[in-house]
Amino acid sequence: MKHLPIVILLITLYGARLFNLNLAKILLKKRLIIDMQTLVDALRLKGKIYKKMQEVSPKELGIRNKIKIYKATDIRGCFWAIFAISQKSRVLMRDVYKFEEIYEKLSIFFEHDFKHKIVFIDAPLCSKAKEALSTKGWKIY
Repeated sequence: MKHLPIVILLITLYGARLFNLNLAKILLKKRLIIDMQTLVDALRLKGKIYKKMQEVSPKELGIRNKIKIYKATDIRGCFWAIFAISQKSRVLMRDVYKFEEIYEKLSIFFEHDFKHKIVFIDAPLCSKAKEALSTKGWKIY
């Protein structure tokens, strides 16, 4: 709560829209918890604009993991699978296999493949896991 006057000052000076973009940059640099608005703002900074984005509950896929899964459709009509992982421990190779398994369940659930796969990771990433994700077609943010 001690930062509230600064936040109000920034909103009045720069406007709410610019503040949200700056807030997205700060949150991604500080690796705080990722919600849908932060995710959309961060992707907008990268030039990605979606006309539809919906959150998929892990329970719908039969998964017990604490992961946020989003299905998005861009302006051209391509489907995107977006995973947001927020954890304290390092992301290892076993987690990469888990992400691939979740992706397969997501493809079966929606009965189509996704053209693009993005993963937002809020934890340290093992070098082997990073290499495996990139070779399997994942974009890491």
